[in-house]
Amino acid sequence: MPVERKEHHRKYILVFLPQHHRADCRGYVREHVLVASRAIGIELPTGAVVHHHDGNGKNNSNANLVVCENQSYHLLLHSRQRALMASGHTDYRICKFCHKWDHPSRLLFNKRKSPYSPTAYHSHCKREYRRIKSG
Repeated sequence: MPVERKEHHRKYILVFLPQHHRADCRGYVREHVLVASRAIGIELPTGAVVHHHDGNGKNNSNANLVVCENQSYHLLLHSRQRALMASGHTDYRICKFCHKWDHPSRLLFNKRKSPYSPTAYHSHCKREYRRIKSG
């Protein structure tokens, strides 16, 4: 009997497997989770997230999938991909105030929001922002 597959918001492929431990309330599991589990030979650990390297949620080839230990690491991959596309450097970060990409050594970081993706800014940009805001 063929497995029922359908698109989820035109972004992911869902497979009907109500007995699977990662099935949603309707009995569907995201296909990339099944493909990644099969590729590594075990069920994905609780909290693990599957990242699509090319950004296409329907491309579930083994070479396009990266298993991340948690959502924080997954978001870090997205952050580094954005930096690479915008600046040509995976380690560059964007200034919150001037919106220019720069090397982390020339930026300050506010780590209170998230230690995995702290807010970056140039000190002179923050000073200028405060000057304009107060003036």
